[in-house]
Amino acid sequence: MAKIAVIGSGSYCTSLATVFSERNSVIVYSIEPDVVKDINQKHSNSKYLKGIRLSQNISATEDIAKISDSDIIIMAVPSSAVKPACASLKPKYKGQFVISTSKGLSPEGKVMTDVIEEVLGCPSSKVLALSGPSIAAELAAGKCTQVMLGGELSAARKAKLILETDTLLLKQTLDKKGIQLLGFYKNILAILAGISDGLEMGNNFKAALLAHAYHEFYYLNIGKNVARHTFVDVAGLGDLYVTAISEDSRNRRFGL
Repeated sequence: MAKIAVIGSGSYCTSLATVFSERNSVIVYSIEPDVVKDINQKHSNSKYLKGIRLSQNISATEDIAKISDSDIIIMAVPSSAVKPACASLKPKYKGQFVISTSKGLSPEGKVMTDVIEEVLGCPSSKVLALSGPSIAAELAAGKCTQVMLGGELSAARKAKLILETDTLLLKQTLDKKGIQLLGFYKNILAILAGISDGLEMGNNFKAALLAHAYHEFYYLNIGKNVARHTFVDVAGLGDLYVTAISEDSRNRRFGL
């Protein structure tokens, strides 16, 4: 049993903690005392993930030093919080694998793994990205999905052996940057899908709109920033599909 640290305590963070706790010990780092207390005393996160009973393998802390002996660190905070979270982690960081699940770009246009490597001062081989169709409520409920784990091959293989479960399947890829760019871009398309639904434009229009937008991004980035296969894999087409159609998708709901 490995020790996994999850930085962040929102719905997605807690869902990941729930999945990874099936085979590992998980500690959640949070800056919210009420959430830490709820997880430790009631085995729940009623603020962000109502109705889900958390495993006894999950604990929480406000002290980032307590995650320093973890085998793998999952960076699951919003993209705007990645840099300050890494700055807090840096004095306690001991060279573990860091896996980013954050969807977004820095103000300079960098993907989150680049931000993590820069702030922590660690080699690229230590930092991976995880992206794909993974709506939080479905993860927490134990429904099956597959996501992509991007990064150096041997590092991704080691992380896969520790983190993969019967319901969360991990597919390795070298296209670490590409899966993150598509994870960012599909959120914009999901907002467009929500706007289309809100205006009652119909499914035909929505399908054509998404196809045009995805086509545009494909030809702007193919072979430059994103590998060809990534566009049609689970971190590309798969993640776009679920984010554009799911009732639980926050970006679609915002557009609506």
